[in-house]
Amino acid sequence: MEIITHGAVPYPGYSNQQVIEVVLQGYRMPPPCHCPDKLYELILKCWDKEAEQRPTFYFIHDYLENFDVQAENSYYDSNRL
Repeated sequence: MEIITHGAVPYPGYSNQQVIEVVLQGYRMPPPCHCPDKLYELILKCWDKEAEQRPTFYFIHDYLENFDVQAENSYYDSNRL
């Protein structure tokens, strides 16, 4: 998440205590702008409440190494603004 948001502060507007409360209630940050759906799905899996359901680092590495950005239509052309 930090990479795709360029280091933006997570949960803006929330105190640390509020973040704990909303995360325990199941809230997850929405996808950042220009984040491909498949990448956000991976992010959500990393945030699974059950640790054993989260992907391993090996899986994440393999997934991202083979992630086809062009096929996801996630190329961001700054000239289109």
